[in-house]
Amino acid sequence: MVEKEYFDAMDEMSDRVDAAIAASYANNKEKFVSALKCGNQNVVIYSACDFDEKDVPIDNLDVVPVKGTFIVVGEYDEFWDGRGVGIIGEPIGVQCGSEYKSEPITDPTWLQIAVLANESILTTNDLHHVFLENIRQVDDRLYLSFGS
Repeated sequence: MVEKEYFDAMDEMSDRVDAAIAASYANNKEKFVSALKCGNQNVVIYSACDFDEKDVPIDNLDVVPVKGTFIVVGEYDEFWDGRGVGIIGEPIGVQCGSEYKSEPITDPTWLQIAVLANESILTTNDLHHVFLENIRQVDDRLYLSFGS
């Protein structure tokens, strides 16, 4: 029974994140077209939640984890472009990704952060690390922390 409760709770949060991502595309045609070019619109998997005493996820998407105005950052690693570095130190392959920086956001909820995390994944081109696990605050920046 707990297993069903676990998956039901995760599915409910996932549905909320997917709906919020869809709504963000409805308000921004350029963002929607960019996501279509990447071949996927919703890639983030939300896992930055706590669990109750039965290890069932607790929906915290409406919680504000940090108060203030921040720029959300997704760090870029050229490894995910398949570029790497050749024998003589020259980059190989084509750069597809770049660092992600959001517009300033004030008192973001986990749901808003999840939407920005999805944008970050599509911008950095790191389609391997899609589990949003946490954020790390450094001054006025929130660095996204992903797992695989």
